[in-house]
Amino acid sequence: MSEPASVSMEYIKMVNKEGSFFNDNNVIKRDLQNGKSEIIALCINKRVADAMVSGLNLLDDNQRRWELE
Repeated sequence: MSEPASVSMEYIKMVNKEGSFFNDNNVIKRDLQNGKSEIIALCINKRVADAMVSGLNLLDDNQRRWELE
């Protein structure tokens, strides 16, 4: 098994820009790619929602990369 790659802030920003998860204030949503979105979670505040969206987009990106190997 190979060593995990380090994650830079630029990489996180790119993943969040291209990712399907986003937040509208404290509401986490997923873009369904057809002009619609679905609500995933409600958070206590926007800061928590930002952090959770970043984690979900990174997890989704890692899963897609793993499936391509």
